[in-house]
Amino acid sequence: MITSSYDRKIFLHILASYVQGIPEKSIVLDIGCGEGDLTKSVIEKLRCETVGIDIDPQGISIASMNARNGLGVAVCNAQNLPFKDR
Repeated sequence: MITSSYDRKIFLHILASYVQGIPEKSIVLDIGCGEGDLTKSVIEKLRCETVGIDIDPQGISIASMNARNGLGVAVCNAQNLPFKDR
């Protein structure tokens, strides 16, 4: 977990550089999404559909509370995804 506001700002700045490489209107799967910071960043910048998964129910609970349109979340592991490949 990122604890200081300074660390969080750096983290979000680095995430922004990753988001720039994702084409608009993509469907993005964030494996190990935790509290959903990356998924929220993708939605805000690209307005695309995102799904965040994590094995930690507490992280997914926080991500779902912060969820906006276009964000789906699920408690699962990456080896047993609850949806079909596209």
